[in-house]
Amino acid sequence: NPSENALYVRGDIKSNQDMKAAQNDTLAMNGNPLSTVIHELGHWYQYQQIKANHPEFSHEEILAREIENSKEIVDMLSAKGYNIKRDISTYANRSVINFKEFELFAEIFVRYMMNNPQFKQFVDKGVE
Repeated sequence: NPSENALYVRGDIKSNQDMKAAQNDTLAMNGNPLSTVIHELGHWYQYQQIKANHPEFSHEEILAREIENSKEIVDMLSAKGYNIKRDISTYANRSVINFKEFELFAEIFVRYMMNNPQFKQFVDKGVE
């Protein structure tokens, strides 16, 4: 929970193999046990950066800004010719379709943190 500065991990995942087994092929960088943790840290990072950039924002305003920024990232990706499903993940694409754009940022964060520097511009946009 980013507002409480806490990361929750499932108690039944006790090894890298357990993490790989819990992942599915729709996620960014699936098969790497760190990708799920980095995804969740992406949510935390976005929240904390927006909070730092806008200390006057309430919790609800930070969440609204996350969604607003994520929608703008969708537009940026489209304008640059990215295919969200192919270039980010199936999960990110499905999340955008289901109006959960904030998941797109977390999936981009995974791509960026796991050595895909071309995604830095989108990470920067997500925390404005």
